[in-house]
Amino acid sequence: MDFLLSNTKVLKKHFPQVAELLEASPVDSSRYRTITSRDGSPNMEMQKDDRVVAVHSLYHPEREAAGWLKSIEARLEHCSHVLVVGLGLGYHVQVLLHKYPMKKYYIYEPDIQILHQALKLRDVTDIVCHPSMVTLAVGEDDYVRAQLFNAISSSVTDKFEEVTIPIYKQLFGETLDKLHTMSKQILLQYRANYVTQHWFEKTWFQNSIYNIDKVLASKPIGSLEKCCSDIPAIIIGSGPSLREDIEYIKMLGNKALIIAAGSSVQALVHYGIEPHLVISMDGGEPNLKVFENVDTTHIPLLFATMIHHGIVEQNHRWRLSTRLNLDQVTPYLFSNSENIGPSFISTGSVTGTCIQFAAFIGCKQIYLAGQDLSYPNDEYYSDGVNHLAAEAKKSTIEAASEWIENVHGGQNRTTEKMLVTLKDIEILLSAFTDIEFINTSSKGAAIQHTVFRPMKECVEDVLSLPDREKDWFKQLIDDMPAYSEQQIGTVAAKLQSELQSLKQLNHKINNIIEQISELEHLNPGQKEKRSKLLRKLNKQWGQVTGSGSFQSYISFALETPLSQYMRYVPDIVNEGNEFRKAKLIVEHLGKLAVRILEFIPFAEQCINEAAKRVDKLVNGAESAYA
Repeated sequence: MDFLLSNTKVLKKHFPQVAELLEASPVDSSRYRTITSRDGSPNMEMQKDDRVVAVHSLYHPEREAAGWLKSIEARLEHCSHVLVVGLGLGYHVQVLLHKYPMKKYYIYEPDIQILHQALKLRDVTDIVCHPSMVTLAVGEDDYVRAQLFNAISSSVTDKFEEVTIPIYKQLFGETLDKLHTMSKQILLQYRANYVTQHWFEKTWFQNSIYNIDKVLASKPIGSLEKCCSDIPAIIIGSGPSLREDIEYIKMLGNKALIIAAGSSVQALVHYGIEPHLVISMDGGEPNLKVFENVDTTHIPLLFATMIHHGIVEQNHRWRLSTRLNLDQVTPYLFSNSENIGPSFISTGSVTGTCIQFAAFIGCKQIYLAGQDLSYPNDEYYSDGVNHLAAEAKKSTIEAASEWIENVHGGQNRTTEKMLVTLKDIEILLSAFTDIEFINTSSKGAAIQHTVFRPMKECVEDVLSLPDREKDWFKQLIDDMPAYSEQQIGTVAAKLQSELQSLKQLNHKINNIIEQISELEHLNPGQKEKRSKLLRKLNKQWGQVTGSGSFQSYISFALETPLSQYMRYVPDIVNEGNEFRKAKLIVEHLGKLAVRILEFIPFAEQCINEAAKRVDKLVNGAESAYA
């Protein structure tokens, strides 16, 4: 019997991205063949190197799966979250779901052809639509594995176990090694992002709000799409390798687009080079010090909306703005207007933003210079980069206990944070298959998806390109459309309406906190009152989470406590006992509601200040575009 139609229908409903991936991947019948086990169960075999290997037992696949489950029961008894490596035809996952239906499952199937066969040969709808199935990840791309571990990182509340279908260790040994390497990197990244979010979430919100007038007084980058398809980009980092490239970069100013990634603008100015563009996104004080150390107001600036507001207040002559995908505040204040332009993926490094911008404007060759992503010879920055104290740099290098392969096959000292940044960039590069990335950093880390070529070997090719006028990029910006008076007025009105929305939100959250307190003090016998309170709370909380204010800046500014709460939402929803459900709500929703109530006065202060700044644009007290 062919189950493909019914399985695919359920897959499209629950995991639509996987269904799309399947449609784009034709069945390979040359290496994969359907067979039947002795007991009549569907099975399959696949070509592995010079051997043909059956995925399941040639005798009793279900009995094999039951034996496997028995061998791992002790490990699973006290965990709540399980990563299963290998779907196969579903036998192993089905016995897991039957034995432990309340655990949360994250399934990774490296081979899409095996999923094709599973959907055709067996009814796996009970797996795909099971309420305990959190994630189904399919394929061997780094991006797929990254998404898998991001889902795990954001969902796990307590003990976690990984189990593997035995044959997969034989079939996909190298893939499993990569999986485990990436799991360490992604979990490090999640930890780093969590800490960063915890420390900066209010700062990012404040910057996004305070910068709204400077966004309106800049130019959106949408009109630049594909405008530089015949121009290579050179993205400059602050690494010590830059000093070996600098004399060559001086020769290329009228041939290529030179982009300073954040702090590297100090090094370029130190060496007498004016880049065509400096890109900056960081909202922290160290980034402000970069721009206090060197006058960049004559250099075009592309800033992300969460940048430290003190930087854009320096009034650069040429300003472009963009946003990272983390920022939901700015599009909300723009009433989700298409005029706001594209957003870029947050990669934790301004280099990632530079790469995405260069790709957006159509550059087909991107050179990475001074992108050491490590500490070669225990050096930190290139000459001229002075925003960090010498003692801070020294202590960072001394604490750097990790090692990474460099472009010459040797080893460079690095940190966990730098490893996370490197992996972020590598995953990003893998998405741009039509762009050639050349790493010219002569002492830096080896970067996947790039070709290492010293700058001195690249110069001849770039010099052969047509000359460009000295200020060609500034002229390009001058010719771009700016935000209209109507758009500025729309944002001004939105800020005023948000002040009213916050007053209403404050009232609703106070009511929710009162009801949670009442719920907490009910005794076990007050069932009817508990049911009534739970229904009332559910309705009022739904009104809060459905509001635009919550979905944009409350969830953005309080990402850490919100993500902590969201981990427990499945437990709250699936809890059938109302007494236990109430305890979960009191503990977890109660904490979040208090955090929201504490945040509202800060949000009001920020929005009030933003409204004053935008009013100056509306009234002509400040120029909409300098």
